[in-house]
Amino acid sequence: MDKIVLVKKVAAGVFYAISALLILLLSVIILKRNTMLHVSGLLIMAIAICIPVIIATILLLSIVQEEEKRYMVMKGSISAVFVFYCLILVAILFLIGHRGDNGAGTVSIKEYLKWNMNLIPFKTIIGYTRFFINGSINESIIIENLLGNVLLFFPMGILLPCIFENLRRFNRFAVAMLISLVSVEILQLLTRSGICDIDDIILNFIGAVSAFGIWRLTVIQKLLSKIYVLNR
Repeated sequence: MDKIVLVKKVAAGVFYAISALLILLLSVIILKRNTMLHVSGLLIMAIAICIPVIIATILLLSIVQEEEKRYMVMKGSISAVFVFYCLILVAILFLIGHRGDNGAGTVSIKEYLKWNMNLIPFKTIIGYTRFFINGSINESIIIENLLGNVLLFFPMGILLPCIFENLRRFNRFAVAMLISLVSVEILQLLTRSGICDIDDIILNFIGAVSAFGIWRLTVIQKLLSKIYVLNR
């Protein structure tokens, strides 16, 4: 085996191992619920984990000649990023900065539902819009709850169709996202780890389908084919 090829393979393995160790470290931090880890910290960890994966992928692509193997390398890397992204979602949605505490451990389920469930479309969105107009609430809170919910599931619109071929049609993707989002909201309510809000579903869905629309652009499709994410 060529020495350069061997060195690149070893280096790629090292970078993948670094990412795996960082993911393990992040998992331990997240599972220790008494540890204060904010969203900004998660983003920093995300960058730290993704960079070694990107470097390792580039190294492997530089030594793999067969197109089919290049597709496998890219799909494996994207799948790894997807798993990590799901870990981040679990942390944000269920473990970090709960909005729906409100004495969750002491109140009855009826009382909890009263304060932590909204089934009226656009009620929360309109409320935050009014707060923004009259300046009665910190703008950062509005941005976090509105724009943050749009961006939270934005990566789904890119990662899911890249990994799963049967989700590359809009109708299938939309149905899969709606089922996933509704399930997340119900699970947050059942575990008392967040608010079950239909507006969250609306905003999350807007973010996901917006990303899917970008993914479907001809220029993006050509780029993904060029870097061996999609079959030519």
